[in-house]
Amino acid sequence: MAGFLVALGSEFAARRGRLRKALGDGRASLLEYVILLGVILGIASPGFGPKGFLGAQYGPLLPVLLIAGYVLIDLSRQRVVARGAAEDAVRAAFDRRALWFCLAVAAIGYLTFVWALLAPAPFELAPEEAPTGALNVTIGP
Repeated sequence: MAGFLVALGSEFAARRGRLRKALGDGRASLLEYVILLGVILGIASPGFGPKGFLGAQYGPLLPVLLIAGYVLIDLSRQRVVARGAAEDAVRAAFDRRALWFCLAVAAIGYLTFVWALLAPAPFELAPEEAPTGALNVTIGP
């Protein structure tokens, strides 16, 4: 388990470095912020909708989905590398998979936020009012 976590951490840092090298620091930072903002908006979406938590049920689960998906992607990468595949081809393929997965989770966060904002308010019953001229009756102790 310790070997897996060390490989996961080193590959995460190397993947981030390759992204910065490919896109440049400014674009890579912008991309990271777009992903982070999507996850944060997904988490915060229940507070913005009229239905509260029922209006955006899946937003608070986004960090768990992001971490679990990233770990599964890296686990499959480590299995492919252990079978003896070419490092460069594996890195390129799994860098794309990880990036698209993170962008998909961020998109889910944005959509969850929009869903919470645009959800109609829950139906509420208005208390009945007595007709004009009716007797007010209170029965009680």
